[in-house]
Amino acid sequence: MKIQKRQEYLPEEVAVAMTVVVEKRTLIVERSKNPNASTGTPISDLNGIAKSLAMISNLGGGSKAVGGEGVEGGIRNITDLTGAEAYIKGYYDGRRGK
Repeated sequence: MKIQKRQEYLPEEVAVAMTVVVEKRTLIVERSKNPNASTGTPISDLNGIAKSLAMISNLGGGSKAVGGEGVEGGIRNITDLTGAEAYIKGYYDGRRGK
């Protein structure tokens, strides 16, 4: 006799959020490997807000001057990731309460 595992139904919104998490995490990991700011300066040579903004800009694909989305794109990627993760957590926390 074969025992089947119960398959859980996931609403489309949760499945989409899971896809966003995978895509954004992959994108952020890859882009965070860039050791330089868009000016060519090594990020390790920068300090303070200049270092922070260069790192965030890299997450957006680099500065707008070099064809990336800049700080705005980096913040959007971080926000999309955290929003999708929070949505998934909220879904599962809500299911536990039922």
